[in-house]
This record gives sequence, C-alpha cells and structure tokens, in this order.
Amino acid sequence: MVDLCLHDCELVVDGIHAFADLLGEEGFPALKELRLSKDPGIKDVGLVTLAEGLIKATTTYLRVMDLNGAGMGDKGIAALAPLVSQGQLTQLVDLNLSGNGDVTNQGIISFVKAIVAHGLPRLELFEMRGLDNRKVTAFGVSALAHAIACSALTRTIILIRK
Repeated sequence: MVDLCLHDCELVVDGIHAFADLLGEEGFPALKELRLSKDPGIKDVGLVTLAEGLIKATTTYLRVMDLNGAGMGDKGIAALAPLVSQGQLTQLVDLNLSGNGDVTNQGIISFVKAIVAHGLPRLELFEMRGLDNRKVTAFGVSALAHAIACSALTRTIILIRK
C-alpha cells in the first residue's frame, strides 16, 4: 500500500486501533501518504494509538500526513512528537493539522520541541488552520514560528480563529 485516504469516513477509535495494529504487524514500508481528514471521531486516543502503530511500523517513506479535522487536542499532537524524534517523519513534505481546535499552547510546545531538536528536513508545507485564540495565544504562535525558522519549510499556513 502506497496511499491511504480515509477522508470523511466517520472513523472511530476502534477503527484506528485496528489500523494501528495492522501497521505494527505489516509495516507498510512503501506507505507515502496517510490522509485521515475530516474524521473527528479519531480524537486524541486514536491519534496516540496511530502514532504508536507508526513507531512500530517500518514506515519511513511517509511524505504526506493529513490529520485535518481529526478531533485532535494536546495529547494527540504530543503523540506526533516521538514520530519526529525517532526519525519516522524524515521524508515528510506535507503536514496538515488544521481543523483541530482543541489544541492549546501546551500541545503545540510539545510538538515544537521535537521539531526544533530533531527537525523535519524535507517539510515544505505545514498547515494548522482553525486554532482557537482562547487556547493558542501569541506564546504558542511564537513557538510555531521558532520551529518554522529552524526547519526548511517553504510554505506555512497558521490561522487562528476568534
């Protein structure tokens, strides 16, 4: 399998658990695109499970990760940090974390620390639209800006809603 797109499939945590188990067993070394967008039922617990599955897998060629609208909060975005620090996302070109309005400064900081320490050397596009300005302040945006400055990003989109 090279591409997996489960856009707006009403996935729930059990489905993500099954997929993460399959990732851990089969590895999917050729997986280049993972799109789990517009599935708010995934939530933090599903993203933690997914990240654990990706860490177990031999997947190192992932170029696109789209988690737009996955119901992500701080635990979900923090679960992505080990993928960065363990080198699972070194080939990543496009990362979309938009539409996850439960992310706060705390979650952003945990993810940013991994990016600054280990980098995403090929990342060209990072999207994080739809942040809530009551949860992500100037401090969180500054941390994202710092991570962007430490990487090779060529296009970044960060939008905060009121």
